[in-house]
Amino acid sequence: MSWYRRSQPPPPLPPQVRAGLGLARGERSLAHAMLAGGGWVVATSAALIVIDPVTGPDAGPGTPRARHLWHEVSEATWSPEERAVVVDLVSPVEPSLRLRVDDHDSYLPGGVRERGRGTYVL
Repeated sequence: MSWYRRSQPPPPLPPQVRAGLGLARGERSLAHAMLAGGGWVVATSAALIVIDPVTGPDAGPGTPRARHLWHEVSEATWSPEERAVVVDLVSPVEPSLRLRVDDHDSYLPGGVRERGRGTYVL
């Protein structure tokens, strides 16, 4: 049973966003959410992808800004106060990602947590 009861399923990922992901063969989208400032974050079977929005006369979904493979993620947590997914990366050079989501019914927090845990070999 889920810890959070959703009022309705989240909306599907828009086709133009899905087309811009550049997924590898066999890679599939697991969860997604719209970011508070625009853009999207998508958890796939292979990576966490952050997509910036495009503003102006040709506004649209944008192209991927960052693609972090799951083995590059050391920890991912959900901050309910900030409504953000906080992603710590293995590389000490790269800062943590703080992804504030606008989607109230997203599967992203649980999907990111499960994929992050699934990359560890004990």
